[in-house]
Amino acid sequence: MQFLTSVMAAPTRWLRPGTPQRMTVMATGLTFVLLAVAASLVERQLSQLHFERQRTTLQTTIHPYHEALEQAIARRLDALPAMRAFLESGPPGPRWRDDLDAFAEGLHSSIEGIRALQYVHGGIIRYTSHPAENRAAAGYNLLADPREMIRQDVLRALSSNTVVLSGPIDLLQGGRGLVARLATFPRDDPRFGLVAVVMDIGPLFVEAGLADPDDSLLKAVRDREGTVLFGPPEVFAQDPVTIAVNLPDRSWTIGAVPAHGWHAGTSADWSVRGALVIIVALGTVIAALISSRQAQLQAAVGARTRELTASNTELATRMEEIRTAEAALREQHQLLRAVVEGSPDLVLVKDAASRYVLVNQAAARAIGKPVGEIVGRTPDDLYEPEFAADVRTTDQQVLETGAPVARERRLKTADGERTYIVALHPWLAPSGDVSGTVTVARDVTERLLLETQLRHAQKLDALGRLSGGIAHDFNNLLTAIMANAHLLAESLQDAAPALLADAEAIQTAAHRGAELTRKLLAFGRRDLLERKATDLTALLDDNGTMLRRLVPERIDFMVELPDEALVVRADQGALAQVLLNLVANARDALTEHGRITVSLTRVTRGNRAAARLAVADTGVGMDERTQAHVFEPFFTTKPPGQGTGLGLSIVYGLVQRHDGTIEITSAPRRGTTVTIELPLIADPAASDAPPAARAARGRAEHILVVEDEDAIRESLRRLLVRHGYRVDVAIDGQEGLDILLRAPTIALVVSDMVMPRMSGVQLCRTARAHGVRTPFLFTTGYTGGMGPDRGTPLDGELLPKPWLPQDLLARVRSMLDRVASTV
Repeated sequence: MQFLTSVMAAPTRWLRPGTPQRMTVMATGLTFVLLAVAASLVERQLSQLHFERQRTTLQTTIHPYHEALEQAIARRLDALPAMRAFLESGPPGPRWRDDLDAFAEGLHSSIEGIRALQYVHGGIIRYTSHPAENRAAAGYNLLADPREMIRQDVLRALSSNTVVLSGPIDLLQGGRGLVARLATFPRDDPRFGLVAVVMDIGPLFVEAGLADPDDSLLKAVRDREGTVLFGPPEVFAQDPVTIAVNLPDRSWTIGAVPAHGWHAGTSADWSVRGALVIIVALGTVIAALISSRQAQLQAAVGARTRELTASNTELATRMEEIRTAEAALREQHQLLRAVVEGSPDLVLVKDAASRYVLVNQAAARAIGKPVGEIVGRTPDDLYEPEFAADVRTTDQQVLETGAPVARERRLKTADGERTYIVALHPWLAPSGDVSGTVTVARDVTERLLLETQLRHAQKLDALGRLSGGIAHDFNNLLTAIMANAHLLAESLQDAAPALLADAEAIQTAAHRGAELTRKLLAFGRRDLLERKATDLTALLDDNGTMLRRLVPERIDFMVELPDEALVVRADQGALAQVLLNLVANARDALTEHGRITVSLTRVTRGNRAAARLAVADTGVGMDERTQAHVFEPFFTTKPPGQGTGLGLSIVYGLVQRHDGTIEITSAPRRGTTVTIELPLIADPAASDAPPAARAARGRAEHILVVEDEDAIRESLRRLLVRHGYRVDVAIDGQEGLDILLRAPTIALVVSDMVMPRMSGVQLCRTARAHGVRTPFLFTTGYTGGMGPDRGTPLDGELLPKPWLPQDLLARVRSMLDRVASTV
């Protein structure tokens, strides 16, 4: 009992004031308290250092996400100036929607997440790509949108030249997205409006790598209004590491925190707490160890911080180099694309397996498929087997030899069968190996057609020159025959009437020969039009049978004539040629059964009456583009070898030379009507009445005859002498000029046009230069480019060969009488 009492009393004794035990206990407790406080401070310092190291490491970790996200957004925003440049490059063509669809398809296929490209005019969405997906957006008035934010963003974009962003918005295809808008065209342009890119924000974060799984990190993105666009919202409630993503017109913030909290990993500090018991025992030794450890950690954190700073600087430099290289690469890509797309030639690039890796729009149009349906496919997928095999064979030749190949190919395109000069070159890899082929094909269809037409025109010109030359010589012979036959008939009229019929037969045959030469000259288009009163009704009636023979039995042919005579001043042969060409063209336009109608009616234009001649068919018709070129020489829609392209140009020229008009009305699959209007003669009887009978005899006037053909010169001299004229003759223009300058009594010069040494026209001009005003009467077998009908005025009158003697005598008498009346 005493023992227990003493034991229980011992602590009391230790703690009594002044006892050594109390001092020891108090000293030990104080040491414990001081060491505990020191340990707590050390633990807080260690936690703070660990926290700062975590944030520094996290800042470096999320920096690449920031760079990648800015680049992903910039790539999509690049579509805005590209689309604006496309729209502002020129006025929309007839296929502007197809061209815009092809342009948009290229952007859709190269950039993921673009949901629509839009053109906005007057606040209304006038165009949107992917029309099937965005049908609800087409025609929508953005200025009437109930959301104030959308209306204000549209107005801001219209009033500035910078990109304006709206969103996030709910997309028609699902998900959330942004709308970037940029003004296009000048304000004074009626097309002033906006181009817009609608992008899904989901692919942005995937492309930036933010969606990649990471067990150690939680990531989120929010906009300036605080709306979380990606990741768990609670990230921004945990004091995250943040970095700003700069966008046009706004900014986003990327935030990140450790997946297991900021102080995860500091549980090792519990060992410090456990060591406090030992610290109490060991005292200052543990304090020294802690102080040493703290210094080591601070040194390690400082070294690691310097390492991370250097790495961050090096990473920033590297990222800047990458951005510069990417910008240069984009610029080179845009330049290459502009060159390839700007070329009218077909450009196609294939790899070693003959798969298309690049085609331009010209090639896509020729193949008849969008670019997206061609890239990645082979010739076997696109062409007929025989043509695809030929393409593969040529590709293989280039791949094996490494040498370029050029050849001509026929290709069935959307515009029909075309001819191309195809040049294949090897596509060399950086190692020098052939990794594919580059094909450039130039359409030479028009050139080949022009070459064919040129050869045909040269043949026609040669035939025309030959026929003109023959007709000229023949005209000279006929002139002499007709003059001598006239002289013979005059001599036999009283002396030997029985032989008069023979002389008249000679004259008739000569007249028929003259008609033949006129046709030859018409073929060579070297004739002068002999416009006289012509009844179109009778002309059509006379030529109906001939025109019917041009048309196959499967085609109905009708001629509709008026009950009255419609008289115009025209060359009958030229009008017959016009009818022939128009009916032949109508026949060629009817591939199957059909109808051709030739009609003639009277029309009135103001106070002027005209005859309307129309040739109508029910054939294939023509589009507006074809009608714009139909009167051009050598333009034809017929296959090679089946048309020269000269028919309608000849018709046009002949109608113009008759003071008429010509129009074509046509539409695809609705036939064609060619309408010609020629002015009617007001008084046909009076205008075509023969001159009053008058004595054709001369009054001893002095006439100079200049003619290089001996027979014509002699016949003309005898004819004029017999009818009472004094006549001098010259064999060419030079001799005629000498006589004319020496004989002032010459009252008239009758001269051939084409002569050696000096032509009739040169004779007249030289005489005028010497002050001679004697009138000239020119005769010629063909003008050869001279005369009023060819644009070169003549100082005199013209009488075409072969002339009738009575016509020549009447013309001579008429000219001399006019000269006498003016003296």
